Amino acid sequence: MSEKDGDNGTHGTTPLSDDQERLLQALFNSKGIVTEACESADIGRSTHYRWMRENEAYAEAYASIEDSAIDFVEGKMFERIEEGSDGLIKFYLATKGKKRGYVERTEVAHSGEATVNVIVEGEAADYLKELEKEK
Repeated sequence: MSEKDGDNGTHGTTPLSDDQERLLQALFNSKGIVTEACESADIGRSTHYRWMRENEAYAEAYASIEDSAIDFVEGKMFERIEEGSDGLIKFYLATKGKKRGYVERTEVAHSGEATVNVIVEGEAADYLKELEKEK
C-alpha cells in the first residue's frame, strides 16, 4: 500500500514479514487478483492462503485491499452510469434501491398441489430447534 493509507510496515500489532509486505503490495497493484499478484511477487498461491489462515494482520490487510478493489469498480460503474448505461442504472437500482421499491419480482401462477421445501439457517434454525424440544 502507500503512506497515505497509513502503512508503516505493520498491520495491527503484528509486524509482517518482508515477503508478506511484498505480496500485499502486489495484491494492491493487481486490485486483489491473487494469481496475478503471486506471480508478480514470485510467491505461491498456497503461501498466500496459508498466511490468510495463520496471520490475522495479513488477512485484515488483504480484506482492506479487497474493499479498495470494490471501491475502484464502483467508481468505474458510476462513470458508466453517468455516460447513460441503462443496464448499470437498472443493476444499481435493483441492488441499492430496494428500499425505494426498485425490486424485480417474478410472479408464478400455479394450480394444483405443490410441495415446498424450506431451508432455515442461522438464528431462525436455532429458534425452531428450541421450539421442537419444547413439544
